Amino acid sequence: MNGTELKVKLMRLNMSVEDLANRMSINKATLYRKIKGDTQFDLKEVKEVVQILNLSESEMLSIFFNDLLA
Repeated sequence: MNGTELKVKLMRLNMSVEDLANRMSINKATLYRKIKGDTQFDLKEVKEVVQILNLSESEMLSIFFNDLLA
């Protein structure tokens, strides 16, 4: 999980973590823990983020699967 890259994408879209949490219908603190890597995004949540932020395949891979690609 590359939380920094996700936050940069949010900033580029003029969105906050709280905005994203609201759009995903999850608690802001829960989303912060996922971004920090304390807990993991499940597949449904990854799909939601991809759709909400209109992520390209390469953005999705670099944000959510960077550990697997390194």
